[in-house]
Amino acid sequence: MKLNSLKILSLSLCFVAFTGIASAQKAKVVKDKLLDKKIFEIEINEDGAKKPKPIKDEMTFTGNKIKSKYMDEKFMLNSGMYTVEVDTAYVEGETEGSQVLEKTFNFTAESVNGDKEKLAWTGSVTGEDIEGTIILSKKDKVKKQWTYSGTQKVKRKK
Repeated sequence: MKLNSLKILSLSLCFVAFTGIASAQKAKVVKDKLLDKKIFEIEINEDGAKKPKPIKDEMTFTGNKIKSKYMDEKFMLNSGMYTVEVDTAYVEGETEGSQVLEKTFNFTAESVNGDKEKLAWTGSVTGEDIEGTIILSKKDKVKKQWTYSGTQKVKRKK
């Protein structure tokens, strides 16, 4: 009788452990509520360019995708899926000795075009400011690299 009880107990524990592992392996895609529907006016600068010409662009976060008008037109790279993480830190406040909690949203995104070129975005948003890098590569070789910075676009009231 004890042997049967032990078998049932061990089978139950194995079942619970297996279902816990199986459910832990399922990754959920959660809709981003931190950057979603935000538009930034950015300036893109090509790294290493002999005569750098800043490029004015608009960067949009919508439906877990990042979109740049310039990159879409120039390299035919459609919107890439992005992920975002929040980093918080206390920074010096306006009055002496005060501290304010500041949130920084760090994001990454990738997209691939028909020529198998990959566009990788990394960046951070703090308050209304955005900055980061863009890397265009093919077969893991960097073809071009840019840095960008800007501010959140102000919505005009009607």
